[in-house]
Amino acid sequence: MKNLKRYQKLYSARKRKLFLKSRLFWSLIIILILVSFSIYFLIFSKQEIFGFNFQIKKIEIKGVDDFLRKEIENSIGSEVETTLFKNKFSQGFTSRSIFLVKLNKIKEKILNNFLEIAHCELKRQFPQTLLVLLKKREPVGLYCSLNDCFFFDKEGVIFKKTETENNLENLILVSSEKIPNLGEKFISKEKINLFLEIYNSLKNLTIPVKDFKMSTEKKLEVKTVEEWDIYFNLESDIKIQLTKLSLLLKEISPQEREKLNYIDLRFSKVYYK
Repeated sequence: MKNLKRYQKLYSARKRKLFLKSRLFWSLIIILILVSFSIYFLIFSKQEIFGFNFQIKKIEIKGVDDFLRKEIENSIGSEVETTLFKNKFSQGFTSRSIFLVKLNKIKEKILNNFLEIAHCELKRQFPQTLLVLLKKREPVGLYCSLNDCFFFDKEGVIFKKTETENNLENLILVSSEKIPNLGEKFISKEKINLFLEIYNSLKNLTIPVKDFKMSTEKKLEVKTVEEWDIYFNLESDIKIQLTKLSLLLKEISPQEREKLNYIDLRFSKVYYK
C-alpha cells in the first residue's frame, strides 16, 4: 500500500515536470503575456507603440457654432474617462481608452443638457478621436406667455428662451397664458403643421398674421395685424376652411374689411362681423 502511494506521488511529480517542459505550457504562458500586454496597450497605455495609441486625445464636435461647441466639449470632457477596478479599498485606474467610452451615456447627456440639439450621433474615429455630429433645432415660431418668449421647433418642443418678439420674419407667434417649461412639447407636430399651413396661406392672401391662440383643443384664433380675428376648427379640413376664407374676401370690399371684427370658419356656413 505504501509502495502504491509512493508510486502515485512519483508519477504525479513526473507528470508535472513533463507538462512544464511541454510546448503547450509555454504556448499558454506566451498567449497570457500577449493578452495582458494587449489589454494594457489598448486600455491603459499612454505611450505610442508602433505609432499607435488608443487613449482619446481629441473630441471633434461638428454642426454647432464655436460658443456652443466649447460648452458641449467642457460638459462631456470628463465622460470620456472610465474608472476600472474601483472599490472601497482602491480608487481604481482611470482610462481614456476609445474602446471603453460609453457613447450612449454621452449622447444622453448632450440631448438632456443642451435642448437646442435635435439630433446627436457619436463615432469612434480611431485611434484617438471621438467624433460628435450634431444637428440643431430650427425654430418655426415663438411661444409667448406674459413677458416671456421661447423658440419652438417643428415638433412643438420649446427649447430656448428669447428676450423679444421682434424679428419674427417667417416665424409664427403663439400666445398663451400658460408658462411653459424648457424641453416641454406644448403641442403636437400635426398641429404645428396646421399652423404653418394657415400662416403660409394667409401670407399668400396678403393677410399679415399677428399671433395664434388656441382657445380649446380644436379652436384656433388667428389675430391679424389689421386687428380682426379668424376662427379655425383644427379638427376639420383646414384646406376647405382656407378656401371659404379666400372666396369670402373676394366678396368683401376693402372698406368692409377695415371694419371687420372676426371671420368664423368653423361651421358649414361662414359667419363674419
